[in-house]
Amino acid sequence: MNFADSRSFYAVLVDLGDAVADELSLPFDEMSLEMIYRRLYHFTMADQKGKATEES
Repeated sequence: MNFADSRSFYAVLVDLGDAVADELSLPFDEMSLEMIYRRLYHFTMADQKGKATEES
């Protein structure tokens, strides 16, 4: 992954973090982008195995 790709991915992750913070009615500063990234990874793995639900 080159620098431009990394910046683009980070920008998408920040936008996702902002959306999550809005959904949970929390300030963005209280969100952990690392935890959002990790949760996204685990959800993707579950989805590929057919185990993902809206509640997970």
